[in-house]
Formats: sequence, structure tokens, C-alpha cells
Amino acid sequence: MRNETRQAGEYNVKFARDYSKPVVKALGEDGSKLLQMDEKKFATAIAGVLTSLQKAIKDLPGGKLSLASFSKWMANFDQPRGRGSSSDDLIEIPGQYDGLQCPDVSSHITLVGFDETLISLSSKQRPKILTMRGSDEKEYKFIVKGGEDLRLDQRIEQLFAKMNSVLREDGACAKRELSMRTYAVIPVSQQCGLLQFVDNTCVLDDVIKDGVAQQLAAAKRKEKAGDLLVELRNQYHQWVEKKGGSKSVHDCYKNLYTKVKAGEMEARMNALVAQVPWDALKTGLYKRTSSAESFLAMRSQFARSLSVMSICGYIAGVGDRHLANTLIDMQTGSLVPIDFGYSFGTGVILLPVPELIPFRLTPQLTNVLLPLDSLGLLKNDMVRVLSALHKSRQMICAVMDVFVREPLVDWKKEAARTASIRGGEEESHEQQHVELKIENAQRKLDLWNPAHVTLGELQSSVHAGTPWMPAIEAAVLGDPVKNTRRRIDRKICASVEEQVDCLVDQATDPNLLGRLWVGWQPWM
Repeated sequence: MRNETRQAGEYNVKFARDYSKPVVKALGEDGSKLLQMDEKKFATAIAGVLTSLQKAIKDLPGGKLSLASFSKWMANFDQPRGRGSSSDDLIEIPGQYDGLQCPDVSSHITLVGFDETLISLSSKQRPKILTMRGSDEKEYKFIVKGGEDLRLDQRIEQLFAKMNSVLREDGACAKRELSMRTYAVIPVSQQCGLLQFVDNTCVLDDVIKDGVAQQLAAAKRKEKAGDLLVELRNQYHQWVEKKGGSKSVHDCYKNLYTKVKAGEMEARMNALVAQVPWDALKTGLYKRTSSAESFLAMRSQFARSLSVMSICGYIAGVGDRHLANTLIDMQTGSLVPIDFGYSFGTGVILLPVPELIPFRLTPQLTNVLLPLDSLGLLKNDMVRVLSALHKSRQMICAVMDVFVREPLVDWKKEAARTASIRGGEEESHEQQHVELKIENAQRKLDLWNPAHVTLGELQSSVHAGTPWMPAIEAAVLGDPVKNTRRRIDRKICASVEEQVDCLVDQATDPNLLGRLWVGWQPWM
């Protein structure tokens, strides 16, 4: 018999019912039209179906919604508190296993019920915020995300957790309370999973925008913060198209390497930076504190977490660090990196516009610490963190070794793409591709000059052998007059301090920042 309480909710049923019409129209009942289609007709039909799907998703209601409209079973779930007569009937709150040690199941919190409402977010995949009630009488929020494989995010968080354990055991790092802010990631399938909701946080982009708005108001300027930031993106985009001289935006970026010299790029970056209030982020943070003392405490924690996030993210090769991919805890000032889809060098290897900087250390971030010596303070903590990780590099490499033995589907697709572009057998290239990712991470722990690590990633990238590759390599190596990483001019640094100097030099080089994708907003 069919259990009515386990049926899908009306929200999903209605979507399936409405969306089935364009699918049946394009492909026929039970796919009856497929046999009459050639490759071109099939591609056209699928494109039409996907267009309809995107419109349908866009039209879905957002905000607060009834849980019963998604799942009657979840809405009716009511597990008595405590373990009861049978532990087989109990469901644990997700995120209590870290994969690094044997769990104590007897102390785990179990699920008692769900909040009757959930929140549908407005982003692309329409993720939902689901609230679970635990047997400890606390609420646990999770983001339910579909359409993405979250296993890489899970592994990156596990790697960060292991790095945290190293930092806790290091005297200098423990004294400074240096650690990464992490959260639980629970993949349910290759297309769905749960992310622990991080309370009391704002997206870095929103905090900067608030600071810009406050500074514009103080200067009695009528323009809106959002309009100013959009105008800056448009200015940069138009300049790239003009200098690149191509109808293809990607080709314009590639042409910048051969057509625009370092001096011109630096001047362009400085012009963009000058149009944003220098202390927008600092103002946005101060606005959210109750006193000067609380701001100083927040600023101190902000600086510590920025140093840790930069070094740990660099070891893991985390890219795509645009302003929406970092949260900030508005109570403590801690930074929380999110979305690790571009990790272990993918930002260099696969993106048509490669990310050639090791981490985000742009003006708005460093200006929070002014009038203090921003880079000097950050470097001190970076040295502490990297020294601790360098000492424990064998243990960290052992954790990363699982990536070689259990490569992700996304990495296999990435390997297949680079193999098709560069030629070669896909199967052998796949194993080599994955091993190279881990080898580059190990090089970072072995004090390699970051410029030479980036060059190694470029050699296995979609840019290898292209006409613009020599110009990219020259930009990465830098100028011996201006750039520390070029003056050292060797693959392996003499000390952790020297490696950190090279990292900061590469991260703040306007000649590299100015060649990043417009959505990265490197002038912020």
C-alpha cells in the first residue's frame, strides 16, 4: 500500500507536473521521439528543455515556505526525545562525523523534528534553509543544495580540520589562537547535499557595499553604492574589450598578456582602486560593532583569520575567491571561506582566464588594518601558520593522498577536458592529472617559490602550448626590480619567511590582479 505521508509535497509535484509538458513535447511520451532524432535535433530539443527549466526555476516562489509543501513525511516527523526503545528508529543530526577519528556515537545528538517552515534562497539552484530540532533542545540549520557534487567541499573542509589540529598543537599558533573557521558538509548523492548553515555571517561583498554606501552618504554624493560598483565592473570590462581587440571576451583577456605591459596594467588597476572609498570594508565592519573596543577586537580576529585562510587555502589550491565566496562573522570578525569547486589548482589549470594569484589579499582587505603595517602583521601570522604546516607536512600529505586513490568525478571530467585539448590518452592522463594536483600541494609545503608552483600548474593547463603562454609565464615570474619572487630566482625558498614574502608579493602584484576575470573585482 502507498503511504500517503511519504509522498512528495505539492511544491515538487506541481513543478514536475508543469515541467513535464515541455519535456513530453520535445522528447515525446516515454521518449518516443528519441529514435527519430539525429544528434543535431537532439541537441536542439535538449536546449529548449533546459531553457524551459531555467525559466521554471526562476519563477519558483522564494522566501519562507511551508515544509509540508515539500515533504509531508518531514513535516509530520516527531521523534520523542532520548533514545527510546529502539535506536534503529533514531536519526542523527548530520555533521557529527569528521572522518578523522573514531566517533563516540553514544554522545551524538538525534533528530527530534523539523521546523514547519523553510527558506528558499534566490541563488541559481534555489537552495533551501532547513531547520532541524535536536534531542539537546537546540536548533540546527542546514542549506539543502541540489545540482552540485559537494564531495570536494567535504574533503576540503576535512583537510582544513586536520590543519586546525596541527595549529592547535603548535605553541606559537595556539598562543595566537590561529585556526580556520570550518563547517560541516554532508554529500547525499553526486547531485545533492547538506551544508551546515553558518550563523551570524554576511557575505564580504555585502559588507563592502554597506561601507561604500555609508562613505558616499558622508561625502554627500548622490550615487548609490550598487551603481558605483557596477560602473567599475563596466569600466574594466570595456577596457578589456578595447585592449583585447576581439569579439570573444576570453580572447580579449588572453590578448592582454601580449598587448598590455605591466606598467599600463598597474596604472589601470590604481585608477580603479582610487574610485572606491579606501576604507569601505573597514567602515562596513565598524558600522556593525557597538564600540571602538569591540571593533578593535573584531579587527584583530579578522587579521588572524585572514592570515590562516590565506595560507590554508593556498595549500589546498582554493581558487575563485570572489567577494561572494567569503563570509565574515559579524560577532567575531572571523572569515569563513565557502564554495570550493575550484580547488587544487583548477583555477589555473582549467579556467579560460587563469587565476595566477595564490589567495585574495586585495586593498579592501588589507586596509582594514590601517594605519598599522597591514602586510607586516599579516606576514607574521602567515609565517607561524606555514611553519606549523611545514613541520607536519608528511601527515597533511597523507590526508591528501586519499584524493589520488579516490579521485572525484569532477577531476575525471577536468582531466578528460585537458586531454582532449592537449591530446593524449584519456585514462593515463587522468591518473597523471590527479597526481600532479597533489604533487603541487606537496611542493607548497616543501617551501617552493609560489611563482614556480604556478608555472608548474600552467604547464598542465589548457593554456600550455598556446601563443599567449610565454607572456603568461613572464607575468607570473614578475619583474626583478619590483617583485620579490623574481629576485629570489630559484624554485625552492631558503626559509618559510622567504616563501611568505614571495606569496604576498604575488598576491598583491597589480600586473596579475589586473588580468583576473571581471567578476573577481580585484580592485576591491
